[in-house]
Amino acid sequence: AAERYTTRQIVARIWHEHLRPHGVLLGCGILAMLLTAATTGAIPFLIQRTADDIFVQKNADMVVWITVAVVVITTLKAVSEYVANVTVGFLGHRFIADLRLQMFGKLAEADLGWIQTVHSGRILSGFLNDATLMRATASRTIVTLCENLLKVVILVGSMMYMAPRLSMLVLLFMPFAWLMLSRQRRKMRKSTTKSLQETGDLSALVTQTLQGMRVVRAYKQEAQEEKRASQAVNRALEYTMRGMRARALSSPAMELLVGLGFAAAIYVAGTKGVRGDSSLGHFMGFTT
Repeated sequence: AAERYTTRQIVARIWHEHLRPHGVLLGCGILAMLLTAATTGAIPFLIQRTADDIFVQKNADMVVWITVAVVVITTLKAVSEYVANVTVGFLGHRFIADLRLQMFGKLAEADLGWIQTVHSGRILSGFLNDATLMRATASRTIVTLCENLLKVVILVGSMMYMAPRLSMLVLLFMPFAWLMLSRQRRKMRKSTTKSLQETGDLSALVTQTLQGMRVVRAYKQEAQEEKRASQAVNRALEYTMRGMRARALSSPAMELLVGLGFAAAIYVAGTKGVRGDSSLGHFMGFTT
């Protein structure tokens, strides 16, 4: 059933059914995320002013002002980040509670013929494993679409303001990063779906074995049941590892692309610094 829905449709459904009813709380969380992103974007400017005004120009008056600014900005960042994390956490747990209530309601009204064809272990796996994974996915979606997106926008704006040419040089690598992340996302979605299916099969197998233990013992089928369990566990492990490998590849690949962009920026900025066209503060603020 999951293959019938695109990622956009799934996100839209989560929004309409589970997030929009808590719009006020979600709005407070988004404001906290916006403040977190804004304070994060202010840090490169502080680094720039520290290098230029204090260490290069030896301006003693700026020491106090920059110190106070650092304390105020980091305090605001810490408070807003705490509020954002608590809000996202509550929305995630509220989401799983509502989802389980909906699942139980659908189960109570389901056709008896369908219930008899689906093993109870698979249904229990949906309540426990699938719903928990959905909560983690919803939380990551909120953080990715709100906080991280705001941080990226503000930091890119800061980069463009301080060093437009260097920023364009680094941003040239963004399309490659986008294509790579899109490919990894498809792999992770497919492996997660298969892993949940295998986990449900394992739960059904365990329940079936417990209910028919007398028959298993009577016909000496212990080895056969262990073989079936081993196959189910190994299949679930294989699909889980596929998703883990896809997630593990994302970060190093992004680090490689960022490193290439950073190396190009160092070359260009270093050349301009040697000619006297760029200050140390601009470069430090840009790299931060």
